[in-house]
Amino acid sequence: MRARKLFSWVMGFGPATAWVVFAMLHFGPSRGYWLALPFVLAVALGILGLTGLFVAYFPAALDRLGLRRFSAWLRTWWDEDAR
Repeated sequence: MRARKLFSWVMGFGPATAWVVFAMLHFGPSRGYWLALPFVLAVALGILGLTGLFVAYFPAALDRLGLRRFSAWLRTWWDEDAR
């Protein structure tokens, strides 16, 4: 159960968290950490939204590609109510 929660967190928040860490290390020293923070978080919010769209439509895209068994397994793995 912990592996599923960790994987779900990494799928959902991992790209946005990686962006915040990278951008603050990259832009923080040159522009100031407090000045860069709102812009970095705004981009992270967009990344979070795009990640949510990806997670929502990925099983349907697999269906269209003909990978129906993998798509069905992925739905049951992500959504415990679908079992």
